[in-house]
Amino acid sequence: MHISFRAFVLATALVGCSSLQPGPPEEVIAERALAQARYLIDSDYESALRYVVPSYQNSARAGFYEADFTGSDTWTAAELGRIRCDEGIEPDRCEVRLLVYGGPAAVLGSSRGFNEPWTWDMVWIKIDGEWYQYLD
Repeated sequence: MHISFRAFVLATALVGCSSLQPGPPEEVIAERALAQARYLIDSDYESALRYVVPSYQNSARAGFYEADFTGSDTWTAAELGRIRCDEGIEPDRCEVRLLVYGGPAAVLGSSRGFNEPWTWDMVWIKIDGEWYQYLD
């Protein structure tokens, strides 16, 4: 097969440019939401807080973030349930549902146990090119 030098350069440039792109919003948000959940499971509240909108991080309310997630150390796992982004070429708001396993009810031996997840619904928004969980 013969490929022209011009076609090779164009193909290489396209591949190079696509590797610099952050990916579709759904992929980026899924990665960030699951990373945040892992930090909460590990009781690393400071790292988890970095995924929340900067206005919240810099507010007095941020001092209560750990208390808001008391019990997250009893979670055993989290997985993506769904992501729905607003319509448009570049959405700036997405609704996210994580499925979280474990929690206080599982530890206390409820009938739900460890095998049935509960849902954590949240909103993620894009600020200055970065996705954050929206908390007010």
